[in-house]
Parts: sequence; structure tokens; C-alpha cells
Amino acid sequence: MPKSSILWQSGLTTKQVNVQHQRFGDNLIPHRPPPGDLYFFLVQLKNPLVIVLIIALTITFFLKEFTDSAVIGLAIIVNTILGFIQERKAYKTLESLKTVLTSHAWVIRDNQEKEIAVEEIVPGDVVLLKQGDKVPADGVIVHGLDCWIDESIVTGESEPVKKQVFQIKRGIRDLFSLIVHLQNLDKLPENIQTYMGTVVTTGSAIMVVIKIGARTTLGNIAHEVQQQEHTETPLAERLSKLAQWLTIMVVILSAMVFLLGLSTGKDLVEMFTITVALAVAAIPEGLVVSLTAVLALGMHRILQRKAVVKHLMAAETLGSVNTICLDKTGTLTEGKLKVVKTDFINVKKAQMAAILANDRRDPLDLARMNWAREKSKENSSLVDPEEIYCQYKDLQLLSFSTERRFVAAQAKFELFVVGAPEVVMNLSKLSDDKQKHFQETIKEWTNKGWRVIGFASRNYDQNKRAETAFDSLRENKSPKDRLEFLGLMAFSDPIRPGIADALKTASKAGLRPLVITGDYAATAQAIMSQIGLKVTNDEIMTGEELSKITSVQLEKRIHQIRLFARTKPSQKLQIVKLLQEKNQVVAMMGDGVNDAPALSAADIGIVVNDASEVAREAADLVLLKNDFSTVLAAIEEGRLIFDNLRKIALYLLSDTFSELLLIIGSLVLQIPLPITAAQILWINLINDGLPNLALTLDPSDGDELKRPPIQHNEPIINQEVRTLIVVISLLTGGGLLLLFMQLYPEIGVVTARTIVFATLSLDSLLYVFSSRSLSKSIIQEPPWRNPWLLGACGIGLMLTIAAIEMSLFQHLFELTSLSLDQWGLVVGMSLALLLVVELIKLLFISKNHRLKLCYNLGK
Repeated sequence: MPKSSILWQSGLTTKQVNVQHQRFGDNLIPHRPPPGDLYFFLVQLKNPLVIVLIIALTITFFLKEFTDSAVIGLAIIVNTILGFIQERKAYKTLESLKTVLTSHAWVIRDNQEKEIAVEEIVPGDVVLLKQGDKVPADGVIVHGLDCWIDESIVTGESEPVKKQVFQIKRGIRDLFSLIVHLQNLDKLPENIQTYMGTVVTTGSAIMVVIKIGARTTLGNIAHEVQQQEHTETPLAERLSKLAQWLTIMVVILSAMVFLLGLSTGKDLVEMFTITVALAVAAIPEGLVVSLTAVLALGMHRILQRKAVVKHLMAAETLGSVNTICLDKTGTLTEGKLKVVKTDFINVKKAQMAAILANDRRDPLDLARMNWAREKSKENSSLVDPEEIYCQYKDLQLLSFSTERRFVAAQAKFELFVVGAPEVVMNLSKLSDDKQKHFQETIKEWTNKGWRVIGFASRNYDQNKRAETAFDSLRENKSPKDRLEFLGLMAFSDPIRPGIADALKTASKAGLRPLVITGDYAATAQAIMSQIGLKVTNDEIMTGEELSKITSVQLEKRIHQIRLFARTKPSQKLQIVKLLQEKNQVVAMMGDGVNDAPALSAADIGIVVNDASEVAREAADLVLLKNDFSTVLAAIEEGRLIFDNLRKIALYLLSDTFSELLLIIGSLVLQIPLPITAAQILWINLINDGLPNLALTLDPSDGDELKRPPIQHNEPIINQEVRTLIVVISLLTGGGLLLLFMQLYPEIGVVTARTIVFATLSLDSLLYVFSSRSLSKSIIQEPPWRNPWLLGACGIGLMLTIAAIEMSLFQHLFELTSLSLDQWGLVVGMSLALLLVVELIKLLFISKNHRLKLCYNLGK
């Protein structure tokens, strides 16, 4: 590579490098340090329900209630291990996907070319770039040979940019003077600048480094991502409210018991101990383990559907998403240009033009080369591209530029031109009829969202006039002899297979797709129309318009807009934040560094596995398969997670409050306790614990994507669940309290307690099937759909019978054998309760059906 300029040909000296390194440090972009195992462990303890359990553990330990302490401690340990394993596993999966900047670069130092580690680059370094290299820092081009750079990682623009050489003024005598001069300029021309992380696609260049590390454009974006305020996920807010609700309920009930005991003349210390034990019993420790298990299993199912969720809480947040911001290229389309239509007067000449007038660097070039290759296979009269190259070894090429807007190739006595159709037509001679025909074709094709280019050629005799015409084009002049127009070629970025059906599913699921693209509005509008998203002009806003209107004006129109076109990366962040202010739960799809701030700010940031490192760090969901249906699958799993959380809460809290009611009622009525602490512990561990864990594996109903999104402020314990908890608790607790009052004077306290224990146990094993679905009856949701639950209930039933009938357990839990009549009473009461629960569910199912009908009609 020539080194014609004294200014940079020697590069920095070792002494200068050391000075710069001490001043500016390593060339590394800001990044969060990788979390260690301790982080994954401690983050599990932030769960509000876990905090309640830790408080209960502390109190019981000091009161020497070691059995309760052990059970609560076990629940905390199991919860922590589950969460730790799953989140650490997700992180390790992402670590294996990481791609980093090129580790080495070639620089000129001490008048020698040498290879160094990228982090050792300092401002003032002279870097050598060739095709395929990643640019290691921000700088300016001081020498270049047809250098084109792909800057999509920073700007979002898919097409490479041609770079020009910075003209160094005479007064600048060394590299430090050059850096100072460049830093003092108000604005550097973009066509001379290079940005860290971008890729040289064609040619070569020499650049002088201006900024490194955190000061680069890439570094500024990474810093902006890290400065984004962390917002609580919907689930974290719900759990906080649930913990608060449970705490208030337990405090109120415990205070009632304590005051009741004192009013009946019981000892103060004794009542305090009973009250604390009651409060601990009221906290469903199994709920915490189950919540974590549901989230962990949900993360695993999402991984099986080709996506990685980075955090437990984010898995459930997917179920609340109601707005999805997505890009056109790569999401709606495949991101690969293909030739879809041609209209040529001379196909053979057009094929030669497609091959020879071709820079072979951007998607348009590659697409027409593939077209030429396929045509040669279909038609024996057309020559293979490699043979044409062999015939035209003396080819001269005039590369595409934004000023010329065409590529020209002079080969022997022929001239070929390919470029913008209006430019090529102006260089050509056409009859009025032909010109009208091609102009109408151009209009028709562009309205379909296709990109159109024109072809022209000219044959010359041996007096070398082709060179003269080529020179005229190089000087941006029209040749004296007008060209022969060959026709038109149209390109399309193919619609991604299945995207239309996926968007229909998204619409049924109440999801609003919002397209945010850097492409032109007409192109994006045409693509959206092809996939069934009809967009009117009133529903489109360009980045230019967005930059001119006030935030108040945008707020009024944000729900109307369905397409933001020609947007800048900073505007994506603006759109996401405004949607969130309008109570939208936003999922943002992106892949470039420029998308990272918006990905970080969104409720769910979504990237593909080959996205930039900064984008992946900012995201919550990483797609292992670049397909919109994968996003829908993750959202479906998010909704299933919420459903399972709700049914588990209903199941466990109903039993908890039934037991509380029994104890409180017996204290009020001053009768023996209908159930002992040891018996409650057995029910919580065996009869509740096993089915509760099986509920975490409950399969999908299949209608998660046929109903509206979960509202952001929707509590886990909603009105329906609260009603069922109250009814089940009153019927079970109240009914068993009355039964115990009637039985214990006649058959004794032990036998009466055994009947109460057996009924609570069997009831718990039966109505778990009813709690599996709040929108379907137990007949519509057959038990065998969850074989794990059948097995858990079967084991629970056998263990309960063993506890009642075996002498070892009878002595341990103060139980006795029951007669057939007594077992009949137990079964009858349990079935009666199940019937009542199903009847109450029918009322809610009818109401929900009416609401769903109204929702569908509204849509």
C-alpha cells in the first residue's frame, strides 16, 4: 500500500504510544463486568416472598421452633438453587454465542508495519485496513483505494458507504497536530470518517485514529445503554404486591388470634408463641419454590423453542407484551435481495451488462450476478459469467457513486452502464413509445416496493471511441453518442416465509406490531401491504417529521402511527419511551449497536444470536432462530407462565386460609384444635407440595394466543381468584370446624382430628384438578393431560392413607384408623366441595366468555 504522505508514513514512535496509552488507557468499549456465581445466588433473595420467608425463618429460629425453621429454610434453599441454576445456565448459553471485535490490527509504528492487539491502539495510530477487516477505532481516512465500509452496526443502513480521503492541510506537520485539528472542527464529513466495529467490504485504506474505547461512537452507545434506568418487570411488581397483601393478611389474622387468646385469659408468652407459629403456618413456603420453578421451566421451554431468556422475571414479562416494535429488513423480509422481474429488449446484452458493469460488493451487485448465472443455466445461448470474464480481461470499471448513480464498464469496443433507471434513460436514445412504456413500468414496479435499475450498452468500432465515451462518463459528462437502452430489472427483498400468518396470530393475540425502519416509507408501506398490514398515509411518520413535532403532538398521534420510516437510532429510543408512558408493555426487536439504547429501555429487548455484542448485552431475549414466530412462541410461553403462577397461588392459598380458619375458629369457640401443627406440616409438604410441583409442569391450554395480553397492572390474585380462595376457605375451614365440633364430644378428639386431617388432605388432592383452569370446567380440562399431576396426587393419597392407617405415623402425627363409614364421610365432603368450586367457576367462565366476545367484536 503506497505511503506518499510524510505526515503518516512513519506512524507514532514507541515513546509517543506510551504517552498516549497513559493518557487514554486501553481501547476497550464500556461493558458490564461478567456476573459471578455470587451475583446469581444473591439475586434470588431479592424476591419479596423470599424476604418474607427469611423473616419467618429468623423468628422461628429464635423461638426454637426448629421444625418450622427447617421447613422454611429448605424452601428458601430449593428456591435459590432453582433460580441460580436456570439464570446461570441462560447466561452461559449467551456467553457461548458472543462474538467480539477482531483481536488484532495492523499499524505503522516506528516506520514499520506491525500487528498489535486491538486494545493497544491509541489516538494517533496509523492503521492499515483491507477488505474484511473490522475497524478497530474511530478515525479518518488519509489514504484509500476504492474503500467501501459496511456501517450498519452503527447507522442501521444496510448498504456499504464509499469513503473519501481527507485532504490534509499544509500547516499540519505531525499526527498530533492532525488530531488536534480534527477535534477542533465543528463537524467532520461522514465520508472520510471510520467507526469502531464497522467492516471494510471492498478495497483498502489507511486511517489515523482519533478516538478509542469509551470515546468512540460505539463506546458512547454502550455507555448510553448502561445509563438506562432499570425498571421493575410486571412480575416483580406483582410479587411485591402479593407479598404485601399476604403480610397484611397474616398480621391482621395473627393480631386477632393474639387478642382473642388474651381475652380468654391465656398466658401472654404462650399466646405470643402460638401467634408466631400461626403466622409462619400462614405463609405458603411452597408458593415461593413453585413460582421459581414455573419461571425456570418456562425459560427451558422457551429455549426449546429456539430463544434464550436472560432473566427469570423477564420470562413472565413476555405474557404482558402488547406492542412489538420491529424492523422491516430481516423481520418482515429475509434481508436478501433477489431479482423478481425483468423487462429487456436484448437479454444477451443485458446479461453481459449485469456481469461486467458490476462492483460485486453490495446486495444489488450480488443479486444481478446470481441472476446472470441462473440465466446461463436456463438458456444455452447465454454465456457463463466466468467465461465472459475470460473474454474481457482488459475490462475498465467505473464504480458506483452517489453522484453518478451508475456503474460503467468498458470492455474492448463495448460500453455497458447499469444504474438508476432515470439516469441510464437520460444517457440513452429511446422512442416515445418505448420511453412511455418503461416509465410506466418503473412506476408500477416501485409501487410494489421493488427496487429498479436500468441497463444500457453501446458497441463501437476499432477507432477506440469506446474509451472516449468511458472517459466522458468518468468526468460526469454524457457521451456524444447516446447509448442503447436495454431495459429494466427489479429487485425485491423477499417476504419472510410465514410472516403473514405470524402477524395474523399476533393480531388475534392482541399484539400491536409497530414497524420502525430506516428504509423509505413507500417501500416499507408496500412490504406491509403484501403481508396484510394495510397502512394509510395518516398512519405513517418519517424520521424527519418526528424530529420536527413536539412531544405533546407525538403523544396524541402515537396510537395512530403504524409505520415509522427513515428513523434514526435515537428516535427508536424516543418512540419506546413514549409508548411506555402510555402504559404499553413494549417488546423491541433489533440487532445493531444503534438499537442497543432502545433495546435496553424496552420492557423486553429482543435480538438474534448474531447481533452485536452491545445489543445482546442490552436485550432480554435472544432468538436462536431469526423468525418472528419464535417471538410469538416466547410470548405464548410467557402467558402460560402467568397462568400457572395464578393457579398455583389459588391452590396453595386456599389450603393455607382453610387451615387458618380452623385454628382461629377453635380459639374463638374455645374448643380443642381441630388439627395440629405437625398435621398441617404434613399437608403442606405432601398433599400440597407434590401436586403443587406437578402444577408447574401443567401444559398449555392452546388458547394463550387467542386472548388479549395480560394487563400490566393485572394482579396474580385477581377478583376471580380471591373469590375462589374465600369460598374454598370458608367451605373447607368452616365446614370442617362445624364437623369437628359435632364429632369430638362423641368419638373423641383424636378420631375427630383424623377425619378433619383426612378431609383436608383428600380435598387438597381433588380440587387441584379444578384449579388447573379458571376458564374451563374440570370436564373440559381432563386430568390426564398432566400425567405428572396424576402421579403426584396418587402418591399423596397413598401416603395419606399410610399416615392414618400405619401405627408408626399414627403415633408421630396423633392419628388413628378410620372406619369405612368415616372414610365415606371424608370422600363425600371432599366431592361436595369440588362440586361447589366447579359451580362458582361456571359463573366466572360465563362472564369471561361475554368479555372475550366483546373483545373480539371490538377488534
